[in-house]
Amino acid sequence: MISSSALLCAHHLKRRASSEIWRSLLWRWSQLSRLAALSAAAITVFGGLQSKAAQQPGAACIWALGDSLTGGYQAELAKILPDRRVIGGGLAAQNSTQIAARTGAVLTRVSVADDSIPASGNVRVTAIAPPLISSAAKTGEIEGSLAGRAGKLTWDAGDSYFFTPTPDENSTPAPPHSVFTPNTSEARDCVLILWAGHNSIPAVARILADADAILAPYLRRHGHFLVIGLLNGEQEMIGAAGFRLKMQVSETLAQRYGPNYIDIRRYLIERGLQDLNLVADSADQENIANGVVPHRLRQDVIHLNDDGNRLVARYLAAAIKDRQW
Repeated sequence: MISSSALLCAHHLKRRASSEIWRSLLWRWSQLSRLAALSAAAITVFGGLQSKAAQQPGAACIWALGDSLTGGYQAELAKILPDRRVIGGGLAAQNSTQIAARTGAVLTRVSVADDSIPASGNVRVTAIAPPLISSAAKTGEIEGSLAGRAGKLTWDAGDSYFFTPTPDENSTPAPPHSVFTPNTSEARDCVLILWAGHNSIPAVARILADADAILAPYLRRHGHFLVIGLLNGEQEMIGAAGFRLKMQVSETLAQRYGPNYIDIRRYLIERGLQDLNLVADSADQENIANGVVPHRLRQDVIHLNDDGNRLVARYLAAAIKDRQW
């Protein structure tokens, strides 16, 4: 039997997600004067976003894209939405530019030994920027194409990159700084959940430019996406430089992507403990007063614990369902 507390939590999440829809409508109204100044093409892209999206069937998959905070909730989201395939794209310690590069929104330039890709076998990468799969995991791989040749880029614990091409009869020239294009076809029609920028502070302009680059294709094709505001750590309390910078990023994202913006920080601070039937202790109260997520929802100064990640996953699932995606 479902407990009354669980029903209350589910009701709150649905009501909260619904309130975001009303907020998004008000946001869109407030933007009419700004939209009028845009080109006709831009008005079509932004103004048609909600109506077009409402006509599309719910996506069968979700692309959870970001850093370690994304890595925390993505498994929980898969449990809550077993009918959806959740593509886990959370890589710890990645900055916003690395995350953008994994989508192809930022170009990755690669140089290889002897400026040539062999007919078969791998070739050592001598330079790569940005290092799109470097992370706290110490190893990684990503499929794509280099200098037009399909294959796989890998990164090992020795901090070395290699490119292994699909076998061919001939070698392929690869001039210095050739473009590596990641293969994102698997995630193209998924609902995107973007949560990036925590490891790029204080580069506010860079974070916003990366987010814009990632989301631009979704705006053009009226794709479904959510973008989450940043979390501040325990030392980034109200008034601290880190707090101001992260709030600047979040506020700008809210202004640019209002209908699709998720203020998860506010939810965790204002309702997180209550939705778990927990009463704030003195440390929680101090955190809340300082504008920080309560300590009982965190495992360290910023990363969420199991309870915190479940709350995030439930909130995002409710937001997706409420939008009928």
